[in-house]
Amino acid sequence: VPAEMMDGALALSSYAASLDLFTDATDAQPLLDSPHLDADPILVDWLPVSTPGSVGLTFAPGKHATSAMGAPWRRSLGEDLDRLAGHHAAKHLVCLVEDHELVSLNIPDLVEQAQQRAIEVLATHPDGGIPDALPPLLGLVASIRTRAAAGGNVVIHCRGGLGRSGVVGGAVLLADRKTAVEALHILKEVRGPQ
Repeated sequence: VPAEMMDGALALSSYAASLDLFTDATDAQPLLDSPHLDADPILVDWLPVSTPGSVGLTFAPGKHATSAMGAPWRRSLGEDLDRLAGHHAAKHLVCLVEDHELVSLNIPDLVEQAQQRAIEVLATHPDGGIPDALPPLLGLVASIRTRAAAGGNVVIHCRGGLGRSGVVGGAVLLADRKTAVEALHILKEVRGPQ
C-alpha cells in the first residue's frame, strides 16, 4: 500500500471529522404517522473514477427513519433496490450499517432482497464512525476497485449516505490517484450540502 494513500486516508478521515462534512444525523424521536414522503427515485451520486465500472454513494435503500431536515423517511426497499439494479445497473452494494441499524431503519432483510435482484452485498460492520484502523478500510477499497475494474457498478451506502459512505468513497478516490484535497472537493461537490 503506497504511503501516500495511507497518509491521504488518514487526512481525509481527520479532515472530514473536524469539519463535520459527513454526518449521519438522526434523532431518537419515534416515526410520525405520515404517508410515504420519499416517492422520488433513489439517487446515486457517482464518483469520477478511472475504472470501467462506476462507484457511487447513496443513503440506505428503503430506510424508515426520522430526519434532521424535516419529514421522516419512509422509503420502499423493493422500489429502491429495483431502481439500483435497473436504472443504475448496480451489481454490488457496499452496506456500511450495522445489523441493529438495519432493524431500526426497518430494512432487516436488505441483504436478502438485494441478492434476489442479483446484487452482491459486501456487508461490513463499522462502529458508526470514522475508521480507526487502515487495513480493513484498505481491504474494502481493494474489493470495491476490483469489482469496478471488472466493469461492475458499485454503490456504497450507510444510513444517510454522507459519513461512512463519504469516508469510504474518499478512500476509493485516493486509491484512484486523487489527492486528499481533490477527494474532499469531489465529495463535497457530488454529495455535500447543497
